[in-house]
Amino acid sequence: MNEKELLTKKFIKVSMNDVQISTDDKPIIGTDSLATCTGVLLYSEIKKRAIVAHVACETKNIFYRSLELAYKNGFNDAFIKYKIIPGYYFNHYETKKELDSLYGSIPNLLIPFDEKDIPEDAIIKDEKTPSLKFAFDASSGKFVTDKVCFGKEYIDINENNISTK
Repeated sequence: MNEKELLTKKFIKVSMNDVQISTDDKPIIGTDSLATCTGVLLYSEIKKRAIVAHVACETKNIFYRSLELAYKNGFNDAFIKYKIIPGYYFNHYETKKELDSLYGSIPNLLIPFDEKDIPEDAIIKDEKTPSLKFAFDASSGKFVTDKVCFGKEYIDINENNISTK
């Protein structure tokens, strides 16, 4: 098994209008199909956990669900870095603006990622569709988008993993 397949088995892919948190077994988390949707990444360096949201609508609901997940997992003992990632078609400016306002309204807890910590290949355009994707490794605090599988590759790897158990 190659490195990309091994890393993909440790990857949680977040679906549209969902919020997920990384785990010890699956420290890599991200999403794809960000065309008109917006992605959100929250990261605790102390907990070595990341939360990803894929926001198509229900902006406030997703915001509150992400904070609830952060609170339930003990993120409140340190700063949480966050990044809001607009989709490929940045025509849903209002969604990003609302998310910026919501996450930015909690200055004691949330701080934006320093842009120098985000490499150029952190957010990648999908080769087959006009959308963006990203993957983040909470155990290392680094983006690993180019090292994991998305789409059909992701499904195939996970189906093969299930059928071999």
